[in-house]
Amino acid sequence: MHRPLPIRTEIDLEAEDLAFGQRAITILAAVNAALFLLLLLPATGVAQAASEISLWLFLIQVIFLLLVFLPVLAYRLIKKRERPKLAASRALYWFIETLGLAA
Repeated sequence: MHRPLPIRTEIDLEAEDLAFGQRAITILAAVNAALFLLLLLPATGVAQAASEISLWLFLIQVIFLLLVFLPVLAYRLIKKRERPKLAASRALYWFIETLGLAA
């Protein structure tokens, strides 16, 4: 006998989105810390190439932050009237998707 599928409420979806945002910001912070450490390495040989790559990755993140994250965040805050944490979490999803497409 089949059990009915659980109904996902708006509260469940918001909780999932907030949990995603917390995990994603933790991962992004760790990756950016590693990239920053690469920038601090002395500029010799392989370290110089890694430093240049990490600089380009920072620049790509800044561009997508300005072109994707901030407009989506503003839209969700102003038009959808979502709570700031929820709006940021959902905007972060689009930011990460865009970075994935760029890679």
